[in-house]
Amino acid sequence: MQRSSYEHKRFVDETSGTYNVDCSSFIGFIIEKVSPKANAILPIDAPHKRALAKNFYEFLQGLSASEVKDGWMGIARMDELEKGDIIAWKYDPSLHKTDTGHVVMVYEKPILEADGRYKIRVMDSSKGKHANDSRDETSTGIGIGTMWFRVDEHGVPNGLYWSDKSKKISEHAIAMGRVVTP
Repeated sequence: MQRSSYEHKRFVDETSGTYNVDCSSFIGFIIEKVSPKANAILPIDAPHKRALAKNFYEFLQGLSASEVKDGWMGIARMDELEKGDIIAWKYDPSLHKTDTGHVVMVYEKPILEADGRYKIRVMDSSKGKHANDSRDETSTGIGIGTMWFRVDEHGVPNGLYWSDKSKKISEHAIAMGRVVTP
């Protein structure tokens, strides 16, 4: 990758190393490379031509953790995540955000910290920086950084901290899944 910026209209030129993508188009691009079959069944809301963050969330939410279906399986607990897994959440419409949610790819297996939060290195495309982010101060787009997730008594995530600068938890319904390739 030579250049990246956070853009809602996906523009990818692999030859020049240009990746102008938002979170969902970036994750969709990766999934398409790894498993076109898994990418093809992601839901898309008209008039869009690709899955948005809320589509990822809704799709992952409907997956079973006990069976593989169409190249996907759900993940129920945070401690079951592996590198390459997908975490998505959608924003409540009452928040009046222009984005539908956010979707990230797990970059390193989660670590349970003493305070009960899971620390996870993630890869995404965003305008905002995570802790220990690979994007410099003025860059947006694709990067790797650290987030923290809270879980309930069953290990199911119920909130997140975008970075070490987050003052309070962002409570969102969170869904997780894995692309399973033969």
